[in-house]
Amino acid sequence: MSTLNPPRATLICRYPIASADMYYAELGQRELYVWDDPQRGFRIWGELAGMGENTAIPLCEVFLEYAMQCQAYSDETQAFYLMESFGVGLGQATALYILDTVLVGALANPGACALECLLESLQMNFTLHQIGPELRFVICECPFDKIAQQTGLPLSELVHVGINALVQSLLHVIQPELPVASPVEERSDHVFTIRAENARRR
Repeated sequence: MSTLNPPRATLICRYPIASADMYYAELGQRELYVWDDPQRGFRIWGELAGMGENTAIPLCEVFLEYAMQCQAYSDETQAFYLMESFGVGLGQATALYILDTVLVGALANPGACALECLLESLQMNFTLHQIGPELRFVICECPFDKIAQQTGLPLSELVHVGINALVQSLLHVIQPELPVASPVEERSDHVFTIRAENARRR
């Protein structure tokens, strides 16, 4: 899925890659890029700085990698704070890109469009259910479990904290008046609900 800085790719974020030992030494940096690729769809991915396409990982693996680094802190509160801050910052940067590219034209429901872009980049299969003014994005297939098993990166609650923060901050920038929630029910971390009248797909 990787390409080294394709012509329309935009650098939106970077974070340090650290060792897992007690010294927690910085080993390098991961740079995150975004591109609304007309052939392959909306994509966000990470590459090691200066190392090129051979080091590229998808967005869902980025969150697993960052969660593992957050878990290195003995203070659980600090770990959750770092992951939430990461999600918020990435959501804001992604929102600005979407506003400048995907949403250049007038759209009736920019928040719904932006959320679809994000779920597409996270490689999540989802269905849409509209009930009155509510539009539910129900995740049918989440890639985190599979990728965690393939890479050896631990799946944790931190990942869901980061994803929820990402969605909240993305929509707050795109459409501030549009509330988004994860309903309190089974698999609540896999359902996002926005209140949007006459929501239309991208």
